[in-house]
Amino acid sequence: NRNALTVNDLVEEYIEKWAKVKKKERSWKEDERILNKDVVSRWGKRKARDITRRDIIRLLDEIVERGASIQANRTLAAIRKMYSFAMGRGVLDASPCVAIPNPSKENRRDRVLSEDDVKTFWSKLDTSKMEKATALSLKFQLITAQRKGEVAGAEWRDFDFKGNWWAIPAEKSKNGFPHRVPLSPLAIKILTELKEITGKSKWLLPSPREGQHIAETSVDHAIRINVEYFEIEHFTPHDLRRTAA
Repeated sequence: NRNALTVNDLVEEYIEKWAKVKKKERSWKEDERILNKDVVSRWGKRKARDITRRDIIRLLDEIVERGASIQANRTLAAIRKMYSFAMGRGVLDASPCVAIPNPSKENRRDRVLSEDDVKTFWSKLDTSKMEKATALSLKFQLITAQRKGEVAGAEWRDFDFKGNWWAIPAEKSKNGFPHRVPLSPLAIKILTELKEITGKSKWLLPSPREGQHIAETSVDHAIRINVEYFEIEHFTPHDLRRTAA
């Protein structure tokens, strides 16, 4: 009965019948995480048809206030897709998301580290407040120009030390295609140092949680807590890729 459908029911149905079918795993898992974190936790037991535009705007304002403005955009996108799905199936007659603008402007970031920034960052990484393996992984990310998630999720078996290649399999690459990254002598040197620290794990960067690799957010966090120590204008791991490019 459409009148009895709770938000929790709708989230489950949307993930199972739409997101899992239409999206890549990484993408539907992100929808599931977003909806569970801010939508189910707050409105799970409420009727899906009772959620108003005002409710959604209030939620988005709160997410922006906790400093996660891009996350607010993602949350709105996930809610909007979910309600469109419900209307498409005839489960609901209207969506509360109509005419709600994105909470924050997403400018394509163009932060690039200068040559001096790179020298400072590189030399200060060794004495920064972060795990040695994380510091080495940031150097590795900069010189290979690969994405933070691809470095975080790398396994030792992906590396060919004889041919000097890093083979990133399709399921780990953001664009869904496998690709091979040539490894310079410096990249090999950094990998060799890393192997002494994490070589017993299958992961290049194992998480303290058994059997998992490090979370991408912990790499962001490592930079954030050291930003004053680096004494260079704020940057994110993704800016390293843009800098290398």
